[in-house]
Amino acid sequence: MILRRTGYLLLLLGMAAAFLLSDHYFPLYALVLLLLLPVASLVLSRPLLKGVSLSLSALPNEPEREQEAHFVLTLHAAGPVTRTDCVVTVENHMTGTSFRRRVTLPRKDGGDHETIPLPTEHCGWVVCTVERGRLWDFLGLFARKLTLPPPAAAAVYPVFLEGGPLPESLREKVRQPVLRPRPGGGPGEDYELRDYRPGDPLRSIHWKCSARRDDLVVREVLEEVPSAMLLTFDHVGPPEVLDQVLDRVQALSRRLLEGEQRHFLLWMDRNGRLQWADICSSSAYRSAIKRILSTPMGEGASTLDHVPVELPGWTGTVRRFHVTARLWQEGGSA
Repeated sequence: MILRRTGYLLLLLGMAAAFLLSDHYFPLYALVLLLLLPVASLVLSRPLLKGVSLSLSALPNEPEREQEAHFVLTLHAAGPVTRTDCVVTVENHMTGTSFRRRVTLPRKDGGDHETIPLPTEHCGWVVCTVERGRLWDFLGLFARKLTLPPPAAAAVYPVFLEGGPLPESLREKVRQPVLRPRPGGGPGEDYELRDYRPGDPLRSIHWKCSARRDDLVVREVLEEVPSAMLLTFDHVGPPEVLDQVLDRVQALSRRLLEGEQRHFLLWMDRNGRLQWADICSSSAYRSAIKRILSTPMGEGASTLDHVPVELPGWTGTVRRFHVTARLWQEGGSA
């Protein structure tokens, strides 16, 4: 743009000087032609803007780490197009790494699309954004703004890891179920007898026992206290260590889902706030992992290994396991 405008200005100044120093008509005609060329270029290129648009997509949009992937920026036009350019920014929201590059379409070979690398060396939520889209006139002197496409995003998932045996704390079964009174009562095989308290419904009174004891006895229905597993991990860098942690979190979560075992994921964001997800299905896991990948990682050492935590709204028992990159490594531990 700068070179073309500079060249046009120098040519215009040269022709103006020739007009002032010459008595012939040719410099006048050439000067008028040079002055009218930008106007004609704008008039002719303006209709092209109506049929020009850009689209942006990720292929694939859910790659695994180290899998080949890229963003595709495509130029759509109803007719011939002079030249469009824009600035593309690609950022991994979890690791914070990013890069920028300028893209010009159509390409020199006439292609109407450009591929932008989608970095998959680390897990994360990678977003590609198009900025400063412009359509140039035929002379390349003036530009008009293009409507920018919405950002495209791709979740770079942890790699599939078969892993070793489940940790002992996740394999052990509850030997004796823990029972508690069921709120609201209702039918049930497990119950205990207790003295009547004001407010107990009449249908809960055990009349036979009450007759034998000469006092009102209530049959209180019991229910088993639900049990779930809690997988905690440290959402901190460096990225290569967090990648290994997420590989193992995914492997454990997959194994637990295969056994139809409900579990929770718990991590801490860089601001020190606890984040958690209830994993009861594959779709719930995918939703949770996208939250994890889009959360900027923190810095520092382990934060959740021995920190007491509570799950909001969960009233059952919890078996906890802290996942680290050393799990299933030779000589490693959880």
